[in-house]
Amino acid sequence: PVANRTRTEVEPLIGFFVNTLALRIDLSGQPGVGELIRRVHEVTLSAQSHQDIPFEQVIEAVNPTRSMAHAPLFQLMLSWQNNEQSELSMGPVRLQGLSTGTPVAKFDLSLNLGEHDGRIAGVMEYATALFDKASVQRQLQYLRKVLEGMVAQHADQSIKLPMEQLALLSGGEREQLVHGWNDTAVARDHTHSVHGKFEAQAARTPDAVAVVFGGEKLTYAEVNAKANRLANRLVALGAGPEVLVALCMRRSADMLVALLGILKTGAAYLPLDPAFPADRRALMLEDAQPALLLTHEGLAADMADSIAAGNCTVLDLGEWPQGADTFTSGALQAGHELAYVLYTSGSTGRPKGVQVTHRGVLNILGAMQRQLRLKEQDRMYSVTTLSFDIAVLELCWPLLVGASTVIAPRDVAADPALLSQAMADHGVTVMQATPSTWRMLVEHGWTPPQGFLLLCGGEALAGDLADKLLQTLPFLVNLYGPTETTVWSTLAKVRRHGAEKLRIDIGRPIDNTQVYVIDTQAQPVPVGVAGELHIAGDGVARGYLRRPELTAEKFVPNPFGEPGARMYATGDLVRWLPDGKLEYLGRIDHQVKVRGFRIELGEVEAALRNLPEVSNAVVVVREVSPGDKRLIAYVVAQQPGEEPEANAVREALGTGRQAGDARAQPAGAGRGTGPAVLPSGARAVRAGRVALSAGGPRGHRARRPQRAAGTVVRAAAVVVRVPVAGRKPCLSHPERDVPGRPAGPQCARRGP
Repeated sequence: PVANRTRTEVEPLIGFFVNTLALRIDLSGQPGVGELIRRVHEVTLSAQSHQDIPFEQVIEAVNPTRSMAHAPLFQLMLSWQNNEQSELSMGPVRLQGLSTGTPVAKFDLSLNLGEHDGRIAGVMEYATALFDKASVQRQLQYLRKVLEGMVAQHADQSIKLPMEQLALLSGGEREQLVHGWNDTAVARDHTHSVHGKFEAQAARTPDAVAVVFGGEKLTYAEVNAKANRLANRLVALGAGPEVLVALCMRRSADMLVALLGILKTGAAYLPLDPAFPADRRALMLEDAQPALLLTHEGLAADMADSIAAGNCTVLDLGEWPQGADTFTSGALQAGHELAYVLYTSGSTGRPKGVQVTHRGVLNILGAMQRQLRLKEQDRMYSVTTLSFDIAVLELCWPLLVGASTVIAPRDVAADPALLSQAMADHGVTVMQATPSTWRMLVEHGWTPPQGFLLLCGGEALAGDLADKLLQTLPFLVNLYGPTETTVWSTLAKVRRHGAEKLRIDIGRPIDNTQVYVIDTQAQPVPVGVAGELHIAGDGVARGYLRRPELTAEKFVPNPFGEPGARMYATGDLVRWLPDGKLEYLGRIDHQVKVRGFRIELGEVEAALRNLPEVSNAVVVVREVSPGDKRLIAYVVAQQPGEEPEANAVREALGTGRQAGDARAQPAGAGRGTGPAVLPSGARAVRAGRVALSAGGPRGHRARRPQRAAGTVVRAAAVVVRVPVAGRKPCLSHPERDVPGRPAGPQCARRGP
């Protein structure tokens, strides 16, 4: 605000002439303290030279997108009260100003400052619909910390220090974020292995049922003996530590036994889902170059060329190896031996193989058991394909504690009627699935029985789904974790708390896991501020198979750990909540989750562009109904008027060399007419994705009622930046929350 009394003619007039100046401060180029002060000074003087222009005319000239939810040009107000303080006396009566407070906040945040008794003091006014008192108090602390950093050093050093390098956190808060909330150490013997733990359990409960598939049941002793016979055969064929053995089998009890047999030899398994297109499996074989391939039912026939090119020995398990029922497994050195390689989507069209160690697998299995306590009488239903990393938890966790693994046939796992009936028939007490699967069951009419342990992960859990699932359960378990950090890295028990709205978060790090929410300078961000999640600890994988450059890019040195420690850059945008839990906000790139599977939109786009009929393409995700996400492809034909049909595109993706499974095939296709729709180049593709993601006109935030104002009195000075801490939920803004926009202040501005 400016007094707007620059003309001598208005000096004697009584009235309100105040005008508002909207200032745009340029923070590009990482300016230093001195440079930023210069820019602010220059912009402010320039604006004051035009202060006679009414604010209404500025709005009319800019013509911003209007919304009843916020002010049109800015949402942060800084007021510097520098009027002379004087007293008015009327005879014996002396008049003073009286602050009445403000019942309604005019802006999201307003900082009113002035000089009082030789110091700068003031009031922060905030909209209670967006902030709570604790979060505003934290923001004032961060502001004070920034100001102290600007003047703390020698003048010459301080004036050149980039603003981005100024610390926001106090020593105590940084200690809490880096170490306090990451105090997850649990002692484990790293010489143990997954198969070694199973063998110990088989010795304790040899006659207990270990695996169930349809009408087939195998005891612990039978599974162990059968896996031993296979292990002896594999060793004779060259299997051993650091040798990769591919496993391409249909869902069955033998699939799990084969997995254990591979691990017993010290080798690592490479899962190849038979449901994947043959060319996709062949591509993985060529890239991974396994020494052996275990298969059955003629599944190797359509990969013959890749098998021959890679000099890979095929073992058909249609007839199980005979021989000795005993096998002696070697002990691990420190748990860093390879357990499996799992391929995930790649942004360039080339999938990447994640190398996961025994240390990571045993850590997640041990952490789950310590927190959730599976019992010997439990039966866990395995519904996930072996090519999805969470399958290792479903298959192996029960076998380490004396419980039973019940393997669902593929057709049962995809049908809610068959799935719910099978769960009842087998007496299933534990199941892990994606929100898409749980929603499918709920919409079919299934309700969790009393005592059911429900694990949910692989994609974001919606509040309405959680609310329905909790109608008969005291809690459900919401899990988060990328393949690169071994299945799950954080765990949250979601519960009802009376009449309060259900809050969905991803919880805290599991055992021997550290999570860091950091900014672009690799510094921890304050509570409530969005940053990229990095994960360290026992679960961090070795890296990507034969991809050293990509490994170096994503598995980075951990500045908060021991020398040589690494952490994985997830690409996920999260923030700390005040109670030490994490809230997931979204991605900072174009990776998506569809029915729990990680899909790089760039990979699907690359496959589309390889089609002879297509010159360019953009792929987006749309939620056509709650929980039902679909890939939609927009393509530009090579020849105008010869656009490919949607079915032809899907068929081509299903058979091409870079094809994925059905989850990565677009459910629909739109057509463009050429460069005017999708100009060439990555920037145009990103812009196209942004424009098409909404699937129609962008929605505006609903008109909100007038917001009560809250105030916090604190000595302060000038606003440099305001982190979004402790925000209450509000609807998204059509211009700020555009999918695909880079992470930054816009993303954090009105986060959920």
